[in-house]
Amino acid sequence: MRWHGLLDRYAGVGLIAYHDAWPYFARRFRLDIVGFIEPKPGIAPTPSHLRAVIDEGRRRAVRAIVHDALQPQDASRFVARALDVPVVTLAVSVGSAPGTADYLDLIDANVTALARALDNASKAR
Repeated sequence: MRWHGLLDRYAGVGLIAYHDAWPYFARRFRLDIVGFIEPKPGIAPTPSHLRAVIDEGRRRAVRAIVHDALQPQDASRFVARALDVPVVTLAVSVGSAPGTADYLDLIDANVTALARALDNASKAR
């Protein structure tokens, strides 16, 4: 497993996801998804919902926004700017991004992208 250990130092780190597509990924890598930008599947966030997500993100010291490349990015970017954290675009399924031809490639690409974003954000602080 190429990705083994890449996220160990980030166990327990808080993330916000665009929508609830990451429970198994978060559990496997001991990440804490503290909120979702999309309040319900297919429902765009309202300004009051975004305010609540940002407030929770500040309270929980969120370190990144996890975004699916197939979803609109405006709300994720808005929340990321408000929290001064990166937006990390992850592949939600095999073949949905370059280099994700099979499941292990998918996990490798996502772990690598998230670790790189968290590493870069840590260096910038």
